[in-house]
Amino acid sequence: MNEIKQYSENCRITELENNNLELKTKLNFKQKQIKDLKKYMNQLKQRNEKLFEENSELADQLQQLLNNVGSLGGRTKDPITDESKENSQGKELGYLTNFQLDPKTRNLTEKTELNMNNNSKNNSLKTKRTSKLFSYDQSDEELMEMEQFGNLDSTFNVHKNSYQREMNILFNMGYKDSESILNALIMTNGDISSAISLLK
Repeated sequence: MNEIKQYSENCRITELENNNLELKTKLNFKQKQIKDLKKYMNQLKQRNEKLFEENSELADQLQQLLNNVGSLGGRTKDPITDESKENSQGKELGYLTNFQLDPKTRNLTEKTELNMNNNSKNNSLKTKRTSKLFSYDQSDEELMEMEQFGNLDSTFNVHKNSYQREMNILFNMGYKDSESILNALIMTNGDISSAISLLK
């Protein structure tokens, strides 16, 4: 009877020891998980701080580039997002951001802008003269001067080539008088809707 009791007690002790060992194993595993998580969190914290520093540096560099673009094009706002301030000369400075540090590119950009300004002035002057040319006001001194030197036909052909696409559209819409069509396009600076209003 005592042996059975002793055996039973030994089994109970063995079971408790096994349970205790299992609990210790689980505890060690959880402790290792917590340790790994703390290590990972520290790594994330360090990475976050490093990324924050890099972002600050990149923000400073971007601001410097935007300042360079602003000083080059006479603009103080973001050239990429501030589209509402684009002027009639067609300056698109947003794509120049990555090239501002290259002196050769900066010189090329300045020359391009200078050419664009000159072209804009020339086109404005040409439109003004052409509007006079096709106003059929025989008292206009400039018209009489051009008639005297025989430049009417050549000027007509120049503008006809400039507005060839618009003229073809109006031809396809049923307008056949090429001279009237060209005159309307010149007076409306190539705007088809406005030209149609003049042709009606």
